[in-house]
Amino acid sequence: MAPSVSMRTRILRIVIISPFVVLFLICLFIFSRLPFVGGNPQAQRDLLELRSRLALGDSMLKVDGVLAGLESRYLECRKGVPPWDGKEERGTENWFVETPETIGANNFNLWLRFDEQRLTAIRVRTSNAGQHLPDEAPADIPASADTGKVNGHAP
Repeated sequence: MAPSVSMRTRILRIVIISPFVVLFLICLFIFSRLPFVGGNPQAQRDLLELRSRLALGDSMLKVDGVLAGLESRYLECRKGVPPWDGKEERGTENWFVETPETIGANNFNLWLRFDEQRLTAIRVRTSNAGQHLPDEAPADIPASADTGKVNGHAP
């Protein structure tokens, strides 16, 4: 006959284990309610709307106005960031418009390149895509490999 577990041992196990179970359930509940879990569709829509309102040759001032006009609480613009290709050139400025980070780093980010105060390139990437265009992202503008030029010429 197997020895039975005393009532005191059972209570001790419950007292020791239950706080961990409760903590796990609380963390699971909080984690499931956070906006970065599973992506943020509104942030992505705001970013794509911004991209659709931009055109090559737009001035920095106009792009800044379009960004401010969206009144998105999800988009954050950082100006004067290093270029996506790592090639610093005189007379260029790069902006990075980001959405809140998501699990899996699948949130869209927008890279804007200005040459002589004019928009010359637009790229959408995800946080983990690096130089690769994600399947679900819209095409780069301009589509040529030469980032600041359309068909080899400045716009």
